[in-house]
Amino acid sequence: MAQNQLNSKIHPSVDAVIKPIVYEMTRIDVAQKTNPILGSNNEPDYIKEAKKRCVHIVFENGEYRLAAEKNSEGKLVCRVCGRTINMAFDDSAVKKISDCIDVINQLLFFGMLNGLRAEPIQTLISLKSVLPGASQLLKELNDYVKRENASADAASNIGTEYAIPNQFRSITGM
Repeated sequence: MAQNQLNSKIHPSVDAVIKPIVYEMTRIDVAQKTNPILGSNNEPDYIKEAKKRCVHIVFENGEYRLAAEKNSEGKLVCRVCGRTINMAFDDSAVKKISDCIDVINQLLFFGMLNGLRAEPIQTLISLKSVLPGASQLLKELNDYVKRENASADAASNIGTEYAIPNQFRSITGM
C-alpha cells in the first residue's frame, strides 16, 4: 500500500482513537532514531507501557506512516515497539487466540486458588471476555483478505481500466 493512501484507509472514528497513541509512538520513534543508545534494555517503565499500546503507525510530515518494516528474516516488525506483526491470514492465528484463552483460564483458575490479587484477576477476566471477540474479528479479517486478494487477482486479469477505485471498506459491520 502506498504511504499516501494510509490516511484514507483509516476510518475517522478510528483516527480519534489512535491519534494520541500515534503521537506518543512518533515521539518515541524520533527519540530512538536521535539517540541510538536508547533501547529496551534501558528504557523507563512509562515507555515500556506506552509501547504496549503501539498501533505500528507514526506521523511523518503530518500524515500517518507505517512503522512496520520487514526485517532480514522476512518478518514484519514495528521499528518503534519492536513487536512482530503476524502476516499469516489463516486459521493458525485464530487457533493461537483460542490457545491463549486456555492459558488465561489456567492462570485465572490456579491464580485465584494460590493467592493472586484482585487487580491481575480482573485483568485476566477482562482478557478472557475480549479474546473470543478478537478471534471472531480475526476470522472476518482472514475472509476479507482472501476476498480482496481474489478480487485483486481478478482485476489484474481483466485490466486496471475496469478495476473499482480504492475506497474505504470495512472488514466488518462494526
